[in-house]
Amino acid sequence: MASTSHLQKIRQRRDARNPLARRALVALGFAMAFASPLAVVLSRTIPATAQRQLAEAAAGDQSVPVELPRAAVQSLAGISYLHRVRLETRNIGQIADRSEIRLLVATHGTSPSLDAGELAISGTECTYRTVRGARFPNNEYVTFRRGRGCAPLHGTPTGELRLTLRFSTAGRAALWTYTPSPGAAISHDAILIADPVLPQSYARPIVRGVLVDTYPANSARRVDLLAYVWQVSGSSRWIWIALAGSATLVWCAALCFQRGAADVNERPRPDAARAAAGAFCAAAGLSVMYAVLVPPFQAADEPNHFITFATVIGRPALANEATAWAELSHFERIQFHPDERFGPADRDRRGITWNDGVAQDTIRGAGILWLWRAVSVVVGTLPIAHLLLALRLINTLLFASTVACYVLLVAWITGTRHPELWVVPLFLVPTLPFFASYVSNYSLLVDAYIVLAAGAIVLSCGRPRASIAGLLIAGSWIVAALVSRSAVPLAPMIAALLLARLVMGAQQRPVLSAAVFWSGVGLAIAAGLKLAAVTYAQAIGTVADRLLRSSIASLISAAVQDPWLAVLPAAAAVGAEVMIAALLRKAGPRRVDRCRTLVRLAASGAAAAMVLLLAASFVIDVPRLYPVDPLSPPPPLVYAKAATRAGLTMFRFGRPDLLMSVTFWGGFGWLDTLLPDAAVAALAGATGVAFAALFFWTARVRSIRTMILVCCVVLGYAAALAAYAVSVSRTTPADLHGRYLIGLYLLVVTLAWTALPRAVDAAWINRRIAVTAAGMACLGIHAYSLAMILQRYF
Repeated sequence: MASTSHLQKIRQRRDARNPLARRALVALGFAMAFASPLAVVLSRTIPATAQRQLAEAAAGDQSVPVELPRAAVQSLAGISYLHRVRLETRNIGQIADRSEIRLLVATHGTSPSLDAGELAISGTECTYRTVRGARFPNNEYVTFRRGRGCAPLHGTPTGELRLTLRFSTAGRAALWTYTPSPGAAISHDAILIADPVLPQSYARPIVRGVLVDTYPANSARRVDLLAYVWQVSGSSRWIWIALAGSATLVWCAALCFQRGAADVNERPRPDAARAAAGAFCAAAGLSVMYAVLVPPFQAADEPNHFITFATVIGRPALANEATAWAELSHFERIQFHPDERFGPADRDRRGITWNDGVAQDTIRGAGILWLWRAVSVVVGTLPIAHLLLALRLINTLLFASTVACYVLLVAWITGTRHPELWVVPLFLVPTLPFFASYVSNYSLLVDAYIVLAAGAIVLSCGRPRASIAGLLIAGSWIVAALVSRSAVPLAPMIAALLLARLVMGAQQRPVLSAAVFWSGVGLAIAAGLKLAAVTYAQAIGTVADRLLRSSIASLISAAVQDPWLAVLPAAAAVGAEVMIAALLRKAGPRRVDRCRTLVRLAASGAAAAMVLLLAASFVIDVPRLYPVDPLSPPPPLVYAKAATRAGLTMFRFGRPDLLMSVTFWGGFGWLDTLLPDAAVAALAGATGVAFAALFFWTARVRSIRTMILVCCVVLGYAAALAAYAVSVSRTTPADLHGRYLIGLYLLVVTLAWTALPRAVDAAWINRRIAVTAAGMACLGIHAYSLAMILQRYF
């Protein structure tokens, strides 16, 4: 009996250990899926290269895109589209001796999918070909690599080159050329268009491109080039340590998310603390990689923000050090030029001086200055490279902490059984940890927007705790406005959220809940206006005077002068909500049932419309926003109308809008490092599917509160898009793009993906499958984005 009891205890201990071991192995799989591609990309050896322009354009030469004739060809594999053109040169030797030839191409806004391309030297066996999977990007270079028969050259060259491009989808393809001014001498090395495509021209167009020589003997690993650019250490060991630490954090996150799950046949139990810990680890693991793998200053406006930071902490000499550092990393040559990279040969020469100035404090607001002064106590004396890296890592810590607070808030307010699923949309946006990690006011801005999203999505919860959403919504928005004026046009969305609360009210303790909610709104706005710097508040008031009617602008100016006036509308809103709630309680069961029936019909129609948009986006051209001509910009209202149409149709498949969609989902660097259209379309389309699922769930359960919230958010979304478009059109010469709209988009994306935990609650999806699929999708898109960033710069 004793031996039997002992064996049973051993089996029990083994059974208790096995689930933990199994979960640890599964978590290791997640970590390896994220870290392995990055390790491969970092380990790759990059040969040294030397580049030379095919021909240098003079000051008076005119750039001309020469469109290549297209012919459709039917084959067993389907229809292909061929574009051909004949070229000529008097120095064929300079072509055949080069490792690569890069031609500058254009697509005129279309997106043809390149199957293959070749550049053949007539009379010889030499052919340069594109690599498999090569893209044909707009206003960028297409690379042709040397094949056999070129070195040495076999045959007798005639001086003619034949360029052939084969596409699987229709589109426009052009070569960028320039026509020399009258009387100008044409270089012996120039490649000219031989086909009579421009019969009116006095000279043949000269092709723009780059000749590349490769020297494998002088090569370096990509990780060593990154370490050299960072100048943190003479070794790349610290980068490998950062990658290992990131993988460990991802492993911990996967373990936490799994341990919060019960067996498939059991009811999952809420575990907010464990889910928050997992969210913290996941956010930290991802953002650390963006902080380390994105080269110094290769993020929008980071040079200006860093120099401003140096001025704020009393170290203006850092500006000269930053200039020297930028020369060492060839910043100016690589910035805005996707075809330029840092190679092994660049370590032996310095680049040109950068052309970036210092941002004004009044534009940045008071919030970011407070943060910079606080962190300077800890890191303010570090050397420049260590200082920039430390600032990025501090931003990653704030981002991870905010994501963890997001999970805790949602779990505490809603009582959800699946808190880890509510964080999926935050990890599904590849640019979010990128924006949150680099040195700028956007790091704090993203954190504020995450809190705003948390406050918005809990509004439909009728529990008394949901009344804290007033403080979350108003407080996060006012913090964002203190950090950057780009948050001010979010006002229509904030008004829409408050309207939703006014109509929905609270299901329990209506008077107390209303008082808590609206007092949080009033006090947060009043405190924010009180804390705002005088110059910053005056700048906001000036913008309001320029954009809004005099009566509204006067009210805003009065609130800026006396912030506590914001408490008066909040007090009136308490009475209005209580009155609306009393009227709604008088409605009988029949009226409530009729409302639920209307909700089912409206939500079903919205779901059908969303599915129709998703299906139609594959075959029709949806509205999109085109770049503005600075010399003849459209009227603000016309521009606002175009932006609103493009924004309302953003969440769908098909070719994405460059300004409104691509720059949000995949706009890295200085908007010169972009995710491919296919990846952006998949993310936007998946969010559209989530919206359809949310409408379907709303129709299924006939949720009046959810329908009210979604309707108000859609109205606020459209109004905020128009407000952003008008503000950009009238205050800056720039285009409206996704980086300005990150707070608005994040709120809408987060609301859409609440369909995932709701679907799991309704037993439409198995929880374990949902967590695994979402986790792999998020890790996969971030691993791909980080690998793309590394390949972009090195």
